[in-house]
This record gives sequence, structure tokens and C-alpha cells, in this order.
Amino acid sequence: MPESQTEVIGQIGPEPNKTLAFLESEHKKLTQQYSNNRFLANEVAKLLMEDGLAPHIEMVYEVRDDQVVLFLPQIYEGKMSPWHAHFVCCTENQAFDPLLGYPINKENYTKELFGQEIEMKVSVPAEDMDKYSGNFDPSVKR
Repeated sequence: MPESQTEVIGQIGPEPNKTLAFLESEHKKLTQQYSNNRFLANEVAKLLMEDGLAPHIEMVYEVRDDQVVLFLPQIYEGKMSPWHAHFVCCTENQAFDPLLGYPINKENYTKELFGQEIEMKVSVPAEDMDKYSGNFDPSVKR
């Protein structure tokens, strides 16, 4: 975890923190094989809610010059096709993505993960997370 992230630990509950442990554990798995990012964002949100925070889900998605911006996490470069959207769990100022493995300031998130600045928009607001958090299970066919 970069030094700049150490102040986050005290903001998200007592040690050992389940959220940070989940981010680190899933990051190790994700370096080997990709997993559903909506499901992972949901799991992070559940842990942050247990810590008393009010998380929300944001979608990384941008259109420039009538073209959807394509991107790919730097850890997957050369291993898969670019994406057009990605979901991440956030609090007011932080993004919590297992693809990085640690919390990061939202203003630095897309540059750090994707190597470029990409717009982020709220997909599931904090006030709807309690309804949403139990409704996304990728194993259930809808």
C-alpha cells in the first residue's frame, strides 16, 4: 500500500480491518484471473457499511468526441480486450477497488489503475446501497 494511503486505515474502522484485508486478498487473486467487478464493488460496499460508512457505487465510463473511451487496468494489459465500463465502490473521497488492492483518493483513481483520467459517475447512491447490496449475486441467472 502506498504511503499516501496510510491515513485511510484509521478512517475505516478498527484493525485488523476487513475491508483492507479483502482488498489485498482479492487483488492477489485478480492479478491471476479477472472476476466480476460489480460483484466485487458490492462486496466492498457491504464491508464499508459494516464499518459504519456510507459507500456508493460509481461507474467509470466516458464518451469523448462521440466515441466511448476504452480502457484496461494496467495489470491486464496484453491479457484481455479493453473495457468500456467498470464499477467501483467509493466513499465521499476514496475509491476501494480490489484491482488496486488498497484505497485511493478518487481524484487519482483512474489515472493510477488505468493510466488515464476517465470520468466517474454515481451508479448506485449511498441511500440505495442497503437495497442494492443484497441484490447482486453473479451466480444467479436473471
